[in-house]
Amino acid sequence: MRVFRSFACSCLVGLIALLLSATARAEELRILAYEGYVTQAMANEFTAAMEAKGLDVTVKIDHISDPQEIFDALRYKSVDIVTPTHNVYKSEKWRLIANKLLLPIDVARLPNYRHLVPMMKQLEYLSEDDKTYGVPYTFGSYGLAYNAALLDKAPTSWNALFDPKFSGQYAVSSDYHEANIYVAALASGVPRDKIGNVEDLFAFPEVQAKLNYLATNAKVLWKGVDTAQDLKGLTMAASWGFALPALNRQGEPWKMAKPREGVTGWIDSFSIAAEVAKTPQRQVLAEEFLNYVISQKVQANNVVRGLGSFPVSGDVRALLSKREIKDFRIDEPEFFVKEFILWKTLSLRNQNGLKLMWERAKQTRAAIARQSSETPEAPELTIVFAEGLEPLCWEENGRPQGLQPEIAQHVLSRLNIKARFRFLPWARAQQEVEDGRADLMMTTPNKARFDYAVFGREMTTPNYWNLFIKSDRKDLINNARSFTSLSDLKPYTVLDFNGNGWTTHFMKTSDGYKIDTANTMEQVVKKLSLGRGDVIINSSASVNWFTRKLGLKDDITEVDFVAPGTRFHMVFQLSRKSPWVQKGLIKALDIELKKMKDSGAWLDALKKYKDPHGAGRPFTSMLDTAHFYTAYDSYPLYEPRH
Repeated sequence: MRVFRSFACSCLVGLIALLLSATARAEELRILAYEGYVTQAMANEFTAAMEAKGLDVTVKIDHISDPQEIFDALRYKSVDIVTPTHNVYKSEKWRLIANKLLLPIDVARLPNYRHLVPMMKQLEYLSEDDKTYGVPYTFGSYGLAYNAALLDKAPTSWNALFDPKFSGQYAVSSDYHEANIYVAALASGVPRDKIGNVEDLFAFPEVQAKLNYLATNAKVLWKGVDTAQDLKGLTMAASWGFALPALNRQGEPWKMAKPREGVTGWIDSFSIAAEVAKTPQRQVLAEEFLNYVISQKVQANNVVRGLGSFPVSGDVRALLSKREIKDFRIDEPEFFVKEFILWKTLSLRNQNGLKLMWERAKQTRAAIARQSSETPEAPELTIVFAEGLEPLCWEENGRPQGLQPEIAQHVLSRLNIKARFRFLPWARAQQEVEDGRADLMMTTPNKARFDYAVFGREMTTPNYWNLFIKSDRKDLINNARSFTSLSDLKPYTVLDFNGNGWTTHFMKTSDGYKIDTANTMEQVVKKLSLGRGDVIINSSASVNWFTRKLGLKDDITEVDFVAPGTRFHMVFQLSRKSPWVQKGLIKALDIELKKMKDSGAWLDALKKYKDPHGAGRPFTSMLDTAHFYTAYDSYPLYEPRH
């Protein structure tokens, strides 16, 4: 075995030497990891170590909070190294190994691998067909943390979180819904082997009730990893434990409790994107980095002391104090199996079912928050937005986000009107306004909508619609620069989202246009990047937002395109069936929106969401809307009650 390892290491050295003989150029390692897993100090140290070997490298670190981000980055080839949790690798939803998104790792080329504790070399979730697809980095629990300055005794049960006296004094994860459901299930007495099965959970109705309580009464829903800022001043938290070292340094003595129901556990690993194999020098650097993160120094300084988490290397013992050896159970390598309930790899049915349970809990939190913020004298209306239309409008953790909601909140608050925000597919949102189930929407004024709504005069948002083409389609990009009309697009497949009235108006399939749709703008952008269509014609702000979000900015090219219908504006649209028509709301909205513009707040909002007009680009709407306002002056004017 020693001879084999020496030979493997010699091969790695030889490969490095061979690569050095080629023209030297800096390689960039793009790392997607949970916050704290790769610090800038680590990146600097690794860069210096590689420089000593004659390898020029820069390290780019991005943080994640959701496994979907790992899958998307791997699929769109925008990352080199990722840090999946153990139950993600073979999940039916992502299938990182089966989909060939990860590179098999020759662990013989990682000298520090031999120092891993034996259990960490035998992880089924990292292996397939005798190949290894990841290197463990750290493990731990979604545990019950408590502030020892505020509690004399450690909590002995998860049910402490559900004690009314601690309402508003704890924090839980906002995005790891499975972990929260496991907490609610354990606290409800669900057997450990059934906490991840939705059918078993449905037999315990108190689980959903506890989950609703957990979400509703949390002071903080932290994202990704818990930080000292998230937990500071609270009494308890469901926590990875990562915030505890910093809290203790700041004078808050936080500790981990041992609830009698048990705690669930996880193992996080570093893996290499399959795409890296196409660049031999980058593969060498990626392997060097994986070897680095399981080194004695990183495991001691970053994993144990930085994260307050458990190391995977047995070699770390020499650098730890006696207290650290005891606290992190260094001499008990099998304690993880004995004391933690390892998260199971869930079926797609169970994943979807658990997600639905958490969505219900967040909706309960949002509904109660709305009720508590309402005042009896404040009138209320319902405003609808298209879902998933970033940066114009979207919903996150039950809260409205985007340019349109920000404008609406600003204007309605000045009128002392409480609003109920709803997010629906575009076509359904319009139907809600037409039927009178929703009062208000921001949209483009047209004849069909004028039959069931009245329009404001003041522009809420400008719209620049341009062409977007996959960057490797050079001929199409060159041709598109000379397009002057929409008919120039007829030979090509145009990608669009379902319910987009602009396309059905200007580019009817009966006129020879080829339209292929997806449910959301994000899905449309992904389809273009995969070559499943030729062109997108849509909002410059929205498409560019998603290319940045998905790491596809270099893969998709924007072509400026001025043709009838490609420059238009949106306004407030008020349902004719709404009582707010007779109250004179539409005029009042225009007046407050004009004040918002005069104050500079409107332009600031455009800049925040990277609208081209916010960056100084001139805008002139091509819409002729004068005929919609012949009766505008006769509308009443709403007078707000203060």
